[in-house]
Amino acid sequence: MGSIKALMLAENNFSGTIPPSYGQLVNLQALDLSYNSLSGEIPPSIGNLTSLLLLMLAGNQLSGEIPREIGNCTSLLWLNLVGNRLSGQIPPEMAGMGRNPSSTFAKNQKNPSLMKSVTSKCLAVYRWVPSSYPEFDYVQSMMFSHKNCRTIWNRLLMGYDILPASSPLRTALGYVQLSGNLLSGQIPSAIGAMKNISLLLLDGNRLSGHLPSEIGSLQLVSLNASNNSISGEIPFEIGNLGSIESLDLSCNNFSGSLPSSLEKLSKLSQFNVSYNPLLTGEVPSSCQLSTFSELSFLGDPLLSWRSAAGHPRPKNGTGFFFNGTEYPTKEDSSVSVIAFLVFFSVTFVIRELQIIIFLYNIIMYKLTDHRTPLQ
Repeated sequence: MGSIKALMLAENNFSGTIPPSYGQLVNLQALDLSYNSLSGEIPPSIGNLTSLLLLMLAGNQLSGEIPREIGNCTSLLWLNLVGNRLSGQIPPEMAGMGRNPSSTFAKNQKNPSLMKSVTSKCLAVYRWVPSSYPEFDYVQSMMFSHKNCRTIWNRLLMGYDILPASSPLRTALGYVQLSGNLLSGQIPSAIGAMKNISLLLLDGNRLSGHLPSEIGSLQLVSLNASNNSISGEIPFEIGNLGSIESLDLSCNNFSGSLPSSLEKLSKLSQFNVSYNPLLTGEVPSSCQLSTFSELSFLGDPLLSWRSAAGHPRPKNGTGFFFNGTEYPTKEDSSVSVIAFLVFFSVTFVIRELQIIIFLYNIIMYKLTDHRTPLQ
């Protein structure tokens, strides 16, 4: 089937491995095998698909490493590998994917009818759009009718703008979703070359090392690197993400102070650095960060935080504010109760010990000074 443009086999009960022969479908533009029971590795032959725009393999049991050949997929803008068992490091070659989809877009513009089969099922299109993230929620909001659904995705597959003229992401609406795998090692610095993506999801893996400063070169609207083991300081260059609206770095091992460049992120509507216990210093109170609640800074005992209403949080506190009053959390209350019990027990022991010493002294006095025999 060498002329096939779309292969949609999602949400079935297929098992076994992905056939390497899929690499012979050189005209393929959309491959959706998500939510099956596929296992084994992603075949390196996937790198032969230079016209591939969308690859959906989420919700399977795929293992092994992400093939470095995926970087040869120069048209690949939408990649979803969420919820598998992929391991190893993110290959630096992956930064090459989606770097030049213009030739594929040109083919579709010359013959729009070729893409009718790709967008004939709007349920599939809804599965492709990560609507819970900024910009993409706007895309889905326009898909109220079947006609709109087909029109919008036809425009996307032909490389036309669909976002408002005010959006800086009109030419960068791709995504890379790698959440919920077993990926390890450091995020490659080459990721800074992925200029066509606006959504990067790396959460729920085993990534370590530093967050590369090159990430500030992207046109991201959403970045989620939570629930990993990333360490070191949050790079100053992250302040260059001027379009970012959602930033989640929670549950890692970041240290040092929050970079002052975060003050430039005026579009942030979601921000989370909680449970990075080595973060220190003060949260800037004169920028967008001051608008977030204590939930964005939970488990960061060395951070000094002040809400937009001016309520301070002590550096060593983890309480919360309500109507201007600070209340302890359950953890604080538990510590207070334990401290009281320990203090009470120590006081009781000391009192009993004093009585024993007093009686001992009386007995010794009678034996030594008065030489009175015990009766």
